[in-house]
Amino acid sequence: MNRPITFESIKEFYFKQGDGTVFNEFALDYINGIRGFSPTTIGIYHTFLKHLNSFNDQIKFSDLNEGLLESFKNYLQIERGIKGGATRKYFGKFQVICKEAVKKGYLEVNQNPFYYTDLKIKIEKPRRTFLEIHEIKAIKQLDLDGQSLERHKDHFLFQIYSGLYYKDLKELRKSDVHENELGKYIIGNRTKNDNPFIIPIYKFPFAEEIINKYQQEDSERVFPNTISDQKYNVYLKEIAELAGIHKNITNKVAKHSYAQLWMSKGVERQFVSKFLAHTEENTTQHYYNTSIHNINDKLAGVNFEDL
Repeated sequence: MNRPITFESIKEFYFKQGDGTVFNEFALDYINGIRGFSPTTIGIYHTFLKHLNSFNDQIKFSDLNEGLLESFKNYLQIERGIKGGATRKYFGKFQVICKEAVKKGYLEVNQNPFYYTDLKIKIEKPRRTFLEIHEIKAIKQLDLDGQSLERHKDHFLFQIYSGLYYKDLKELRKSDVHENELGKYIIGNRTKNDNPFIIPIYKFPFAEEIINKYQQEDSERVFPNTISDQKYNVYLKEIAELAGIHKNITNKVAKHSYAQLWMSKGVERQFVSKFLAHTEENTTQHYYNTSIHNINDKLAGVNFEDL
């Protein structure tokens, strides 16, 4: 194989060839050695391996074939109920690790199941929950003064006015908030992917009130008193119930609602894309849902009585 020989390389070669060692162990070694990737990406690798081990924690290199890939796909989507987008992510990591096994000499090129398998993974069109304008008003009008839910209600409303995910709201700093002759706007980067965004919050006067209400002189963060995403989502469901909203509310609903507000006013996709910190406008397209209320507003002045 034209490779330098040491005792360790010989031992490793025979130990990890064929039926000698399970693929799962090789995958774990690879993941533990990853450097320079984002925590999100590394997390996907670990989640992939967790699912793989639940499927079969003793996969031998000789077991890697088209049938195993198909069985693992069915396990993810049928038994675990994982959607196509997430399944494709996991298989992307699976493929990377198999390529690494080929590089290390643990698999021949033609033994790599991804070399000859064209795995079809259907991606479902995302269906995003968002709030109508009357539902947003119902939350705003809740009288929670003096209650612990008031802060969470205000944070959620600010998310709706800004399009920020809760993690981005937590990290929002005073230096990210700017002001011009029109009012306040935010310039920053998403914590998830570092994509830049520009948010004209001056279009939502109550957003500025919320900023002034919660910022503290001794903190660089605009909203210093936040909680975990999980607890926050629990409180949001309670707030939605109090407002008479019968939808599955999580903090992500705020971002979807924000997108719908702009699109209902006919704002071009390129601007909404910048507000949402999307790298590609095609990503923004998934937010272009509509409702009967949007349709009624758009068609208010349209009639076909002359036909």
